[in-house]
Amino acid sequence: MQPKMWRFGSILLLIALILGPKPLLANPCVAGRVDGRNLIPEGDQSSIRIARETLELRLTTTKDSDGEDLVGVEKKQFTIDYLFVNKGKAKTVVMGFPIVFPGSTGVKNFAVRGRGVRGRVAPTVGTYQGWTKRSDLHWCEKITLKQLRQHLSRGRKKMFRVHPEGIEVTHHFPDMAPDEPREKTLMGWYFWKQHFGSGKNKLRVSYTMDAGGLCRTCYILRTSRYWGSGKIGTLKVKLRIDRPKFLKHFKLVLGKAAKKYIRVVSPQRIKAHKKNKARGVLQWRFKNFQANRDLFFESEPCGEG
Repeated sequence: MQPKMWRFGSILLLIALILGPKPLLANPCVAGRVDGRNLIPEGDQSSIRIARETLELRLTTTKDSDGEDLVGVEKKQFTIDYLFVNKGKAKTVVMGFPIVFPGSTGVKNFAVRGRGVRGRVAPTVGTYQGWTKRSDLHWCEKITLKQLRQHLSRGRKKMFRVHPEGIEVTHHFPDMAPDEPREKTLMGWYFWKQHFGSGKNKLRVSYTMDAGGLCRTCYILRTSRYWGSGKIGTLKVKLRIDRPKFLKHFKLVLGKAAKKYIRVVSPQRIKAHKKNKARGVLQWRFKNFQANRDLFFESEPCGEG
């Protein structure tokens, strides 16, 4: 009887290990973060296409405590230059960019510059869900968005607050005591009106983020499908780093960030200009980029950041 009982116990233990909680997945959103996205317009803009886009990422590194050869990122600075071509009549469009989402440290010093930039627009609950559905959220970001929708559907107006910087969600847990402080998450957007004249229109977006997203910087390009036919005429990507010796660790890969399990596919049409390594720059160039993949800057080995 003992051998049978031992085998039975072993089977139960194996089942428990397979089905039981995984320590590494206890908080799966810790490393889940999107650092940037292509601009999102109000509705499809079939008459306006992105003729040229230049994305530049500057990394400020810090000395990693685990070793000299590990890349520790302290700050990420983004600058994106757009050339839009409007084949139709002049029009004014509301534009949006997420600046604060769960799983991120938030966007700092967000700025948009161009001849057609108009005033800011405050978000409303009625339109907020539509914008978030179209923004290709990371799966970690969808968790908090789901909570917001639950609050809205159940009429819990005290669970969220709207202000110029976004919507603040108060998380509700049934087992919490009445006087226990409740956790809050801010989901913020930067909305503004953008005027597109007929013909060419230039626009520059810039912002800074603290280090985050272990060994990976994710930039979503699939939101460019709302412009023209969904293709970027010429896409230039630049990676600058303050210590050129770390460039050897980096590569640029393509994949999709909105799914829970990311399968990164190595691109085939990327060429790094080796001659720029001495200046701390890597460059890539795409022609007629189809907006069905996202960019990932990855470093291996890497430190925190």
